[in-house]
Amino acid sequence: MDQAGRVVLVEIVQRLEEQPYHWPVGRTTFQKIAYVATEEGLPTELHYQKGSYGPFSQEVKGLIARLINNGLIGAERLGRMLAVKVGPTFLDARTAYATYLKKWKPILEKTTDLFMQVNTNQAEVVATVLFAARDLRIRKHPDPSEREVLEQWG
Repeated sequence: MDQAGRVVLVEIVQRLEEQPYHWPVGRTTFQKIAYVATEEGLPTELHYQKGSYGPFSQEVKGLIARLINNGLIGAERLGRMLAVKVGPTFLDARTAYATYLKKWKPILEKTTDLFMQVNTNQAEVVATVLFAARDLRIRKHPDPSEREVLEQWG
């Protein structure tokens, strides 16, 4: 993934942090944010497969490590959760990649709005439904029913 895509994902975390009553963003929620943003058209170069808790990309663990190493994000222990927080170099990156943030503003806004309203378990369900519906559209037909989506994952 190029640096611009990484900055866009961290911008989503930043926008969530700006909300006074947001749910914390852990590694699982970050995985789902990256999935939704990818499905919406953000060029992340991440590849997803069916996992125990919804769509899963092996590459996200390495992505998180690179973001931490570059200071774009940090990790903070919140009980059992390792929360993803915006890091000290993000504001500089935000300035440097302002053009990309503007280009992908609709994806940023839509993804932020979705994740502002869900906790980790709900994020897993949302991503799972999107993944199953996408898979059905690719393999079967463009407008799967709710029952077909439910049966697809089970």
